[in-house]
Amino acid sequence: MHHFRNNNKPILTLAMLVLSMGFLVGCGGGGDSGNEGSNPPSKEEPKPENIKKSTQTISDFELPEKMKTERVFDLTAFASSKLAVAYQSKTPSICSVANAQITFLNVGVCIIEASQAGNDQYFAAPTISASSTVSVSSSLLTVTGINKCQGQDMAAWIPCVKGKLGSLLGLEQDGEAQDGQAFSFSQKTISSDEECLIDNRTGLVWQQYAKDSNSWRSASKARGSWYDTNPKTNNGNQGYPDGIANQDTQTYITRLNAEKYCGYNDWRMPTASELVGIIDYGKPKGEAKIYSGFYNASATEHWTSSVELADGSAVTVSFAEGTVYFGSKVVPRTIRAVRGVQKQS
Repeated sequence: MHHFRNNNKPILTLAMLVLSMGFLVGCGGGGDSGNEGSNPPSKEEPKPENIKKSTQTISDFELPEKMKTERVFDLTAFASSKLAVAYQSKTPSICSVANAQITFLNVGVCIIEASQAGNDQYFAAPTISASSTVSVSSSLLTVTGINKCQGQDMAAWIPCVKGKLGSLLGLEQDGEAQDGQAFSFSQKTISSDEECLIDNRTGLVWQQYAKDSNSWRSASKARGSWYDTNPKTNNGNQGYPDGIANQDTQTYITRLNAEKYCGYNDWRMPTASELVGIIDYGKPKGEAKIYSGFYNASATEHWTSSVELADGSAVTVSFAEGTVYFGSKVVPRTIRAVRGVQKQS
């Protein structure tokens, strides 16, 4: 009997092994990343905490060393990130802040804090603070309304603080001194077209112009020449009746009293000092420099009852510039009536 060796067994075993390895490689098992069919490696997204932020600082934050009650001050702090700066009063009973403007309320030390919270690109800025000592004005004059100062070059209005004024600080410009009494008026309304303003400081009552442009009491028609037939008040020169505008100061006042406008029949022309008392020098260029409670106000020259003895001209007050002039009585100018205790001109 012949015995045969099964030579196929080891061959089959080797082939199966090769096939098995090929199957594993083809499926990606054990293969390298360069093999065809393999997946590319995913890129890791940066985590938020790994994003690089920049630092920022706050500058141009300074308050006046001294300030009066009932005044305001505009804040102009700047963040290096150019993001908006936030403000907070640390002494709310002394001063308040809103819309980047401080209102000084009472006597004491006002402390304001400036901050910038940052965003996804900037860290929060270091918080800084500034202070101002607040007192009450002792002047009996009306505040001018100016809250800025002129610098060395006189080119523009700037904040009245040491960092801006330098050696000019302490010269007591109106914006720095902030002296005088704040405007305080109450409105008296008889009808929608018959109103007057009561000055709570002086007790004077001022005419408001009619809102109806067709009314003879409207701002556009309250104009005329200077005329006064009373020798006690015209200093020997009664002026010109009617004038170019077919109206004069005496006729205008007489009509107001005949109508008992706003309930009164003792209306008169204001003195120069009374009219100057309602000038607001803080108004922007082009606007009438008069307390904002006077609506339909015109930036024109207004007549006063004050006269010049030398040539018979009368004193006028310009609400375009806030200045006092002398003018010929025949030229029509704006008329605004007043009543109450008369002051010396």
